[in-house]
Amino acid sequence: MAISTPKLKFFDITNFIAPGFSYAKYLAAYDEQKYFFPSLEKFDETSLSPREAFHSSLRKTDLSQENYEYLRQVRRKNGMSYLRDLLTWYNNKDTRAFIEVLEKPCDFHKTLRLDMLKDSVSIPGRTLRHLFTTMPRTHFFLSCA
Repeated sequence: MAISTPKLKFFDITNFIAPGFSYAKYLAAYDEQKYFFPSLEKFDETSLSPREAFHSSLRKTDLSQENYEYLRQVRRKNGMSYLRDLLTWYNNKDTRAFIEVLEKPCDFHKTLRLDMLKDSVSIPGRTLRHLFTTMPRTHFFLSCA
């Protein structure tokens, strides 16, 4: 669920998202969007890969013509020469959106006296932490039905 060192913690944000809820939908709930990137096979290409190269075999989805045109405009506007330039743009956009969206639930959890990123690594863990801190004299047990 997380990889930790004494100074750094890497965790998977999907542990903080409801099951079956995609990262793209999570970002959209906060008026952000998931960006798109083609296959890395032609990293040094000087032209934008054809729209078909953006096919996601994992999600079985294709990039819309509208989003493809948006990427073409981004390349032109930013003077991108290589596909790797688009990767840098993609990583920056995706990271910025992630950080901005993550701040909102973190702020909410501060009102509960919880640090979402330090006190747990999942929704169930966060729920347990909240229960144990707000109901200290309550006992919980699991029952087999």
